[in-house]
Amino acid sequence: MPWFTRGRALIALAHTDAFPEQDAVGELFERASAAARPDLIAAIQLASADWSDQFVATLTAEVLLKETVAIVKSGPLRDVL
Repeated sequence: MPWFTRGRALIALAHTDAFPEQDAVGELFERASAAARPDLIAAIQLASADWSDQFVATLTAEVLLKETVAIVKSGPLRDVL
């Protein structure tokens, strides 16, 4: 599957009880292209898994991912999806 599809599928799963475990998501994140990673980060935050905050805290070095975290935390995506 294209990375765009994988990221969007993970965002959809974030609103269900079927969100994958941290190890599976971490592996997916490591293999993802740089362009796909913001969608994966958004999905992780939207899922509100008990490990979400810890996972995104490790991303402070990448500006685009840091901005993705800020956008999701601001709330509009939670209301739209």
